Amino acid sequence: DITGPVNIQFVAKGTDVMCIETNVRASRSFPFVSKTMGVDFIEAATKAIIGQPTDDMNLPDLTTRDRPSQFVGVKAPMFSFTR
Repeated sequence: DITGPVNIQFVAKGTDVMCIETNVRASRSFPFVSKTMGVDFIEAATKAIIGQPTDDMNLPDLTTRDRPSQFVGVKAPMFSFTR
């Protein structure tokens, strides 16, 4: 079973569909969100995976939308070609 945020690439031909690659979204999104929120979500995920508590990490509450008040974080795509 795969759970959590992932990027999946499929290839399709006719009615056949195959997954050719699956990557955890932690590669770019999690470090960005961690820096914006001031919380190490990679450390939190690692602790959760190995069964250690995260009580000491001051993680944001999932029922509220706590955001930094002094700035906004913007993630924009960067392409190596002009459109």
